[in-house]
Amino acid sequence: MKKISATRELQDLLSSSEQLLDSLGDASGAAAAPLRARLAKTISDARERLNESMETGEATAAEVVGGIRDFVSERPWTAALLGTSLAIAVGALMMGVAGPRRRW
Repeated sequence: MKKISATRELQDLLSSSEQLLDSLGDASGAAAAPLRARLAKTISDARERLNESMETGEATAAEVVGGIRDFVSERPWTAALLGTSLAIAVGALMMGVAGPRRRW
């Protein structure tokens, strides 16, 4: 969850930086040109890192899914038992959260 939030914040920062760069496009002076160039380079580098991070996240998710698929195909009965146990545990927790049982 933290990575998603950080990615969103980086996207917002890049968007703001691009708006700043656009507004600097109208500015003139000796200091404006180097600032524009440095800001453009920083935005480019940040976009590249963001894209690499997203690709890494996608690759990690694909590895996890592949690992689960392999586990289930190699041990179907164990996977079924784990799934059933998890369902029972979640059901028991839900019953506990729902409150005491009603007796008819």
